[in-house]
Amino acid sequence: MHIAALVRIAMADGKFLDSEKAFITNSASLYAGAYGTKAFDKMVDETIPDLPKSALDEWMASLSDRPAEARTLIKDMIALAYVDGEYCTAEQQEVRRMADKLKVTNLVVGELEKSLLDLIETTQKLQTIIECGYPVVRKE
Repeated sequence: MHIAALVRIAMADGKFLDSEKAFITNSASLYAGAYGTKAFDKMVDETIPDLPKSALDEWMASLSDRPAEARTLIKDMIALAYVDGEYCTAEQQEVRRMADKLKVTNLVVGELEKSLLDLIETTQKLQTIIECGYPVVRKE
């Protein structure tokens, strides 16, 4: 269900990019390794195409009673939305709509968005240092 929810975010802007597929595949692989679930390809073939929207909505409603899991899902949705380099309005709206269903406040969503953007920027700076051998000039 977590993966099915991520697919909704990936499709929020009307595109399903290779970078989004890679993110979802990686997430599914991590879950499969940790929890012994099916491989991503098998999960997609057997589960997601026939999954009624109502089943995902019911699962998400049940997450509202498990706040840490709900926040983890929102974190993954935001990270997925950033993976193509653009966190567009449609993706932001979908994340906030789902967060509302999960009873995750706008304040928490905002902090997750900011923290993930900071992490992405820091990771890019580190990669520049590694690849170029010099630090990134900070704007003070």
